[in-house]
Amino acid sequence: MLGKRAPEEEKGVPFWKRAEEGPPLNGLPIDGRYYRVPATEHTLVLEGQPEHIETDADGVAVDEHDRTLVELQMAAARKFGRDPTADYKVIFYPNHFKLRLVAFFACLWSASAAVIWVAGVLPIRIGRLALARAFGLRDAHDAYSWLVGLYALWAVQMARYIVSRERRRWKKYLSTRKRRRFPVKLFLYHTTGMFARLIVAAISIFGILPLLLGLVFEVYLVIPLKYAVRPGVPAAIRFWDCWATGMLWGSILTQAQRYAPPNVISRTFDTVSKTPQSVHGYY
Repeated sequence: MLGKRAPEEEKGVPFWKRAEEGPPLNGLPIDGRYYRVPATEHTLVLEGQPEHIETDADGVAVDEHDRTLVELQMAAARKFGRDPTADYKVIFYPNHFKLRLVAFFACLWSASAAVIWVAGVLPIRIGRLALARAFGLRDAHDAYSWLVGLYALWAVQMARYIVSRERRRWKKYLSTRKRRRFPVKLFLYHTTGMFARLIVAAISIFGILPLLLGLVFEVYLVIPLKYAVRPGVPAAIRFWDCWATGMLWGSILTQAQRYAPPNVISRTFDTVSKTPQSVHGYY
């Protein structure tokens, strides 16, 4: 399709066997046909005659009628001062080409549907379930459900990472410990403190901070704009809207800080995200 010839594709060598076959491909049969077709949309074509002619790999027509047609095309091109070699080119038409296109578009559609389902439908379903079970909200907006479900999936992935990290730390610590008895008190102390910090951090980062950020956005921007457009509208603050707005703005600001030069906010995030040295004291 891009005007290049690939011998391993013309020989029908699968991509997983191309490294095994090596350079010599002369003994393999051709998995398709060759056609002489116009190279551009401005190519001079003969009226009432086919534009594509079946040829061999060198561009020679396979029968006498097609050879005569090729000579007529070349003569017509020279008559109007055009280059016949530039007007036409030989392309490879593989076997079952239409079936391959159908399979390609079917795979593309399936992959797109899977991405849409994972990125859109799955978080909405999880968010609806979480809001219904935790807060009794069975008619929540899909935007809220999507946010809750998305961060619920992120929380599950983060919990998996924390468990795996703690498992590696405890395994390393127990391998260097002289006593064979498992330190139950130390384990309970550390685990309780870690989960307490995680709960406080989760409530602060995913609850209080987004709500405060959304309230600032609502009070200093949205409500003044409402009064400027419609002065008679009473001021009403919906906390779910503020929380969702704060989550979106917080995510945008957090991602933007990753690409910004070091500043006060980035250093604060680094300080908060790092584990205190006292936690590693017994590892």
